Amino acid sequence: MIAEEAKIIDALRDKRWDYRTAEGIAKETGIPVDTVRTFLKTRKDIVRKSSIPDRLGRDLYTLNGRHSYGKEFWRILSTFMSKRV
Repeated sequence: MIAEEAKIIDALRDKRWDYRTAEGIAKETGIPVDTVRTFLKTRKDIVRKSSIPDRLGRDLYTLNGRHSYGKEFWRILSTFMSKRV
């Protein structure tokens, strides 16, 4: 299990992505998506869930130490503004 956790954390550290879906991490690491989801949901000490989902409605996650709060604010604002009629 420790090797799987390390792979998930490495996927979350990938600088190409601010946030990751469980599905994306599972595809990259070869770890079953249910195992990835369990890790993401239970390790709140190191993983933070975004307050808004991706465009397909999937939950997004990042490491607590990553500084992406500003980007998340703009995503929330953009999403809110795009849904106003």
